[in-house]
This record gives sequence, structure tokens and C-alpha cells, in this order.
Amino acid sequence: MEKIITLSNGLRLAHMYLPNRRSVSVGVFVRTGSRNETIENNGISHFIEHVCFKGTQKRTSMGIVEEIAEYGAGINAFTSKEMTAYYVTCVDIYADKVTEVLADLFINHTFPEEEIEKEKGVVLEEISMVQDDPEDLCQELCASALFGNQPLGRTILGTAENVKGFTVPQLHDYVASRYVAENIVISIAGNISEEDALALTNKYFGSIKSGRCDPASQKLENSYGFSYAIKDNAQSNLCIAFDGFPYGSKHEAALSVVNTVLGGGMCSLLFQRVREQLGLAYSVYTYPSAYYDSGAFYVYLGTNPKTLKQSIVATKEVIAKLKTKDISEDILRRGRQQLIGGYVLGQESTEALMRAMGKSVLFLDKTFDINEKLKAVEKVTKDDVSQVIDGLFGKCAVGYVGVEPDFNIKDLVDHE
Repeated sequence: MEKIITLSNGLRLAHMYLPNRRSVSVGVFVRTGSRNETIENNGISHFIEHVCFKGTQKRTSMGIVEEIAEYGAGINAFTSKEMTAYYVTCVDIYADKVTEVLADLFINHTFPEEEIEKEKGVVLEEISMVQDDPEDLCQELCASALFGNQPLGRTILGTAENVKGFTVPQLHDYVASRYVAENIVISIAGNISEEDALALTNKYFGSIKSGRCDPASQKLENSYGFSYAIKDNAQSNLCIAFDGFPYGSKHEAALSVVNTVLGGGMCSLLFQRVREQLGLAYSVYTYPSAYYDSGAFYVYLGTNPKTLKQSIVATKEVIAKLKTKDISEDILRRGRQQLIGGYVLGQESTEALMRAMGKSVLFLDKTFDINEKLKAVEKVTKDDVSQVIDGLFGKCAVGYVGVEPDFNIKDLVDHE
């Protein structure tokens, strides 16, 4: 069973003892991301995630990765709209050693000027990669079209201009204001007892200063706009965004079933109709995004420019049929079983459990219980699904990347 323990400095530890595993995963989750930034410093959360690896008071950037490799472990990090995470996975006997390395880069980073300037080039290349990847760019534009000029509508990577201008004092100031104990969760899963996990957390993270940060409080007013980039690509990329549900919503299980049934795999309604039956698109899928006070539901379509209009019409027809709630018990049962299988298989690794636990405690201050998740999915009824469908498919925003079409995309998507 997972347990949450609060340390004296306000730091929370989420722990799950898995004695039948030989691995341990340790993660540091900070409640800060692009949503907590301004237009002027957009991208700073992600940039800090990069440069924390560039040296500490006793290790160089090369020293960090060499030591992790010496123990046969893996180390990584990521930034999202509302969270930054750093984590390691190792053989259980090296948990203490690799956690010390993780804590060192998280707490004792020095942001050496020369390394900072080099890393700017790396992040600028990452920004260019998104611009060159029409699928990624399309989905970024769609989020921008939904949330407008609000933090959730901005890119996680930030702008090239911002990245070029980041200074070392600016980075230290941001860390000092956001990387505080009550804004951080340490998540540990694997073959390590509660006593040892707590001792490890106190030993290496107990020095983090007390303090808290309120979550972003701006009231969201969605724009339902149309953002696009005309590019001479062989494929047209379209993304449609509807209002979704926040973290911890009572509709979470039913939403997951709807997502699976509509666009969550090869058996989904969209895949079978748009790709298999009509042959209009290679890629078609859906996915939900949840935030602490809101959410979005995305439909993505990659198709030939010549079949773009037909693909949009076919996609709308599938959604329209779903809105009639004419879903057979067989389809519903298959969706539940597919989702349950994904949950179970996805939680076989200590790393996956560590990440799920960290996220749950960070945003909901509650344990992640896989059995509770499974039971919730098993109990999803047609009425539950109908409620989700009623709440999903209203106004929408659209993102598009591709050659200039000979019709108005937004009008066609909006037209009932």
C-alpha cells in the first residue's frame, strides 16, 4: 500500500513498498511548470530542468552521468504545464548512492555560466525540432487556440528570445521561489521499506527550505479559436480541442473509457472508420489532458491534403454518432477491458508507479491506488459515459499545420 508521510519542513514523501521487485525508483516532483510563468519568462521551468544537470558543487555534468552509469541506473527529467520532475531508477542495492546524486543536482546545482550558454543552444534546437515536427506543432497550436494568451496556451519550451535572454541570477531566483518544501513531493517505489525510504528522504532532501507556493490562480476563459501554420508539407495535420475535466474529477474513469472507445487504439471508433474503412488517414487518435482546475480533450488527424475535407467530415460523423450515446454493451465492455489491461501492464514497473504516485500526491494530496482505479473503470456504466459525452463535445478550438486548404477549416469543424 502507498503511504504519504509529511516531513518537518513540509516536504511530502509518497512511498510504496514492493518487496517482490529488485528495483527502486525515486522521483522529485515540483509543482511548477509553464503555467506558473509570465510571458517574459515563459520557458524558464523547462530550461532549469535542463541546467540542473550541468554541474553541482562537487560534480561536473559529465561526473553526474558517469556516476549514474557506474551503478547501472537511469536518470531523467521532464517538464509539463504544471509540473517539473527529476527521477532515477536503479537496482535496489544502489538506492542510497543514486538518490544522493539526484539530490545533489536538485539542491546543489551551480548553474555554471559556460554550461548555461551551451545549453541554450540545445534548447533552441529542441524548439526548432517542434517547429519542424508538424504533429507536435499542430497540437501546440491547438492548445494555444483553446486557451488563448493564457499560461496554459503557451509552449512549455518557451520562445527562442526568452531562452537566449535567461541569466544565472534569474534562474536562481526562480528556483528559490518555486523549489520549496511544500511545493515538492518525493516519490519512492520499489524494494525499499518505509523506514529506509523515510531515512533516505530525510538524509538527502531534509535540507530543502520550508515554504509553499499557491497554484496558478488565474480564471480560465477559453478562446475556442483557430491557430495554424501554413507549411508545404506532404501531410495535413489537424487537431481539435474540446473542454475536458480537471485532475481528480468524478468523471475520470468514464472519460478514460470514452477516450479508449473513441480514439484510444486500433479498435477505436475513429481508427476503424477513418483509417480502416475509409482509408482517409494514417494517424487518428484522441487523448485527454487534465489540469488542477480544468482540462481539455483532443482529437488529432493526420491525412493527405486532398482528403482533408473528407477526413474532417468522417471524424465529425463518428463524434456525432457517439453523441447519440448509441454505444453497445460490447463496445463499452471492450473499452473497459482495454483500459484495465493498459493500467495493469503500465504499472508493472517501479518507475511507472513512482510517477503515478508523485503526480497524485502533488496535485490531489492523495495516494495512488491502482486497485481503486481498476474498480472505478469496472463500474463505468452507459449512464456515466453519457454524462461525459454531454460535457465534452461542445465548443472547440482548432490547430492546423499543412498546405493552405481551399476551404475554411474552422467553419467546417464548427458546422453542425
